[in-house]
Amino acid sequence: MHFHKAGGTTINALFDKYCKWEPNKNGNPWLNNNIIPFWNYKKDKFNIFKNILHKKGIEFVAFEWNYFKFFNEIDYKNIELITCIREPYKRFISNMIVDKHINSYNYNNKNIKWPWSESNQTFFVNYNKYNYYTKMLNGFGDIPNIELNDTHIEIAKQNLSKFSTIIILDDSETFNLLKKYDKIHTLDQHKNKNMHKNMHENSCVIDFEEFKRLNHYDYELYEYAKELSYLQLNVL
Repeated sequence: MHFHKAGGTTINALFDKYCKWEPNKNGNPWLNNNIIPFWNYKKDKFNIFKNILHKKGIEFVAFEWNYFKFFNEIDYKNIELITCIREPYKRFISNMIVDKHINSYNYNNKNIKWPWSESNQTFFVNYNKYNYYTKMLNGFGDIPNIELNDTHIEIAKQNLSKFSTIIILDDSETFNLLKKYDKIHTLDQHKNKNMHKNMHENSCVIDFEEFKRLNHYDYELYEYAKELSYLQLNVL
């Protein structure tokens, strides 16, 4: 699962020796000039898609626009979930800079639709919204303005606990979790410029304490992600 500006492009590149769907963009499978929206699938349709992947020998698929909307129906057999999570403030600032925004409130209030020059496909995204991680892990990737409550953070935690590999971008030691994948590139073989980019945080109008207050679900989820990641490291 590729969270925006949280190392997802690096993870995709590290798995370049693995068989991926063709055509794909950044690991996301495409068909007829559209992203295959498998996160929208219910159990039967997802099982069909999963069987196609296995028959084609596909070993790695990225999904960066949503988590499974019908996560309670999905059969997780024969698949392994991997993600990389970044400290929420750093991720948000990085996204702001890429989208050329300097005011966090204006950026959060903007409703963004995913565009691509090669496709007529479009849908809302929420990478500029507060509590982005929590929304994504509830399957709300295309419902940017949904209001969250305490039930949603518990669902996000439950879904994150299904991931067998959780990397923390801010802690390089957690990349050791990738050693269990035999064909993977090492981190030294592929350096992602975005990981070491000077973010020019001072150019952004944002109050850190206010940001943490508005993103309290994501900070709770981030701490939980670190707990899970370190537990995974301990059993390597």
